[in-house]
Amino acid sequence: MLEIRIDPRMREAAPGLVLGCVQAAVATEPGSAALWAEMEEVGRRAAARGVEPAAEPRIAEAAPGMVVGCVQAAVRTEPGNDALWAEMQAAASAAVADAAEPSARAPIAATRELYRRLGKDPSRYRGSPEALLRRSRAGKALYRIHNVVDVVNLVSLRTLLPIGLYDVAKLRPPLALRRGEAGEAYDGIGKEQLNLEALPVLADAEGPFGSPTSDSVRTMITPDARRIVAVIFGVTGRGDLEPAVEMTAGLLRRHASATEVETAYVD
Repeated sequence: MLEIRIDPRMREAAPGLVLGCVQAAVATEPGSAALWAEMEEVGRRAAARGVEPAAEPRIAEAAPGMVVGCVQAAVRTEPGNDALWAEMQAAASAAVADAAEPSARAPIAATRELYRRLGKDPSRYRGSPEALLRRSRAGKALYRIHNVVDVVNLVSLRTLLPIGLYDVAKLRPPLALRRGEAGEAYDGIGKEQLNLEALPVLADAEGPFGSPTSDSVRTMITPDARRIVAVIFGVTGRGDLEPAVEMTAGLLRRHASATEVETAYVD
């Protein structure tokens, strides 16, 4: 067995360092499909680490009771089925049946208050659940995109909590939840450039990619998405957030064949 002697200077610099050696006779040949599959899986898991955003102090001060929930899963992205569409329509009807003004409902009111405290006008920049609810109240048809997006819209209609949805492969950790800075903007889904100044934004190493108002085109879910993360903004606290997280995980399993489902909370 070959041995490696460690120089005293190396021992001083890293007193706890230990080297491990594996020596063997091998047959060198092209790697098998099974080995390649294992390598790809390790790569996917490595890319998925670090997708829980850390909240900066200004966000915690503006919304001291807010907790963020994350649901990460491997999914099959495809057109939504009729059962999912029926659930969405039922949720919209139930939300519209409530006579209370959208801005008076607790999750929407909490989102608007967060925007105000950060310096954003919530009447000009609405959270996505408020926009979805107002669209339904106006008698406009719901958006029908594909199963994964439809699941998130269904949870938003039922809970009125803002939810961001992202392709994990397009994220560049570490992630942060922070206040948007002056001059920051991105192309929003179905929108032109969204002015992010004073909005709560999710950002990675490349910059902002999501907010409770609208997510970016850069990290959006397309039919090619294989691993996704849903970020639920628990603006009314953990009590409302936990059922929303479980609902999202369950609906993804039912309607998007979700596997490897992981949930996490960020206080």
